[in-house]
Amino acid sequence: MAALIAAVILKTFFSVPTREEQVARALRDLRREVTAFDKVRTATWTRLPEILQNNCMRLLPEDAVQARQRACQELAELDADSKEVIEALKVALNDPMIAAPALMVLYKLGPRAEGALDRLLELRTTLATPRTAGWFYEALGAIAPTDERVLSLMISSLGATNGSAWAATAILTKYVRLYDEGVQARILAEVTRVPGHLTAVIPIVAAINPGSERTGALMLGFLRDDREAVKQTAVGTLSETGTANREIIRELIQMLESALRERTFEGPALQLRPSDRWPGHGPPVPGGQHLYWAGWHQLKTVIRALGRSSAAASQEAAPVIRQVMENQSNLILEEECAIALWRITGETEVLRKVFGPLLESPEQRARQVAISHLYSIAADCPDATALMARGLDDNDKTIRLQVVTLLGMLGEKARPHLIAIEELRNDSVESIRIKAGEVMRAMHNAEKDS
Repeated sequence: MAALIAAVILKTFFSVPTREEQVARALRDLRREVTAFDKVRTATWTRLPEILQNNCMRLLPEDAVQARQRACQELAELDADSKEVIEALKVALNDPMIAAPALMVLYKLGPRAEGALDRLLELRTTLATPRTAGWFYEALGAIAPTDERVLSLMISSLGATNGSAWAATAILTKYVRLYDEGVQARILAEVTRVPGHLTAVIPIVAAINPGSERTGALMLGFLRDDREAVKQTAVGTLSETGTANREIIRELIQMLESALRERTFEGPALQLRPSDRWPGHGPPVPGGQHLYWAGWHQLKTVIRALGRSSAAASQEAAPVIRQVMENQSNLILEEECAIALWRITGETEVLRKVFGPLLESPEQRARQVAISHLYSIAADCPDATALMARGLDDNDKTIRLQVVTLLGMLGEKARPHLIAIEELRNDSVESIRIKAGEVMRAMHNAEKDS
């Protein structure tokens, strides 16, 4: 008998529940309702002396809402996708306090939660609110991004003013590779009816069949648009994606030539708008220059767009970029020009010419920005990695930590600088010693695995 009792006690208090048992417990909690006993426990707790409350927190009653929210989290961690789980989550969507956690679970389940799609669409009016709109659209996108009902809802939400437009734009962007030019046309038709919403969808339009003639024509139209916001958004998009369209490249070159004629990149320090906080105002550098000037941002994105475009198509841009680099004193533009020329021509001497002196600048901020720019191409350019590695010997601890961290992120590409990284394990700064050790261990482990 004693052995039996001991076995029961061990199973009850010390055994690890199976996954099925954990899911069953989470489902019970998800369906939990507020009982009279819950109310009594809560009322009793609030009447206890504060000293007892502070020392007996484990006895704090968990109300039904907290239990149901915790249950959603547990179901997400367990990746439970049974029909019973889906049905329970569909019911939970009706409760405003539980809807967001339930949506998070459905989002994680993705296509396996297809059984909840009809219910989600039925509740779109109550779920597409500021409180839950983000997770509502995330769940729809994860479950069925190409379902016509989902697409229609996303596209029609682009003109909303209650936060749904932002959420729908984010989901359309996330799954843009699944869409065709028909969806592209529907998106443009929707936003043209709502002034000011076009700029939000230009990156989506650009990513749908990016090499097609239609998408090229649309982007060219945006570049030639009279509205400055539309033009700048188009340039900004191209600065991330590049293009092989020769007409677009010629249009970008004309923008550079116009800037050279009108000197639009010169002037007093730029007054940044709230949405343009990066990179912010820079400190003075030798000679009284400033890192940031009026007009530099627009020109920087044009140069970056040309650099990221097809090298063959951008060859005619190289002479104009050299002209920009030679006819201005803006450090950021000079660095962007050097990187663009490397991307177009493969020339590394221009990197050494521009970044070498900057890495020796007495201004910490100038060195930091130079290292960040070099890192953007270091994975494909050993010369850029070598220039970056000079910072391992920098007198400033912030620079040394920045460089060793970035080299660690490059992985095997940083192996030629292993000895210099090893030396930092004896650095006077603890955080640098720790980071250098982490990088060394990661490289040694990678070598063993290979």
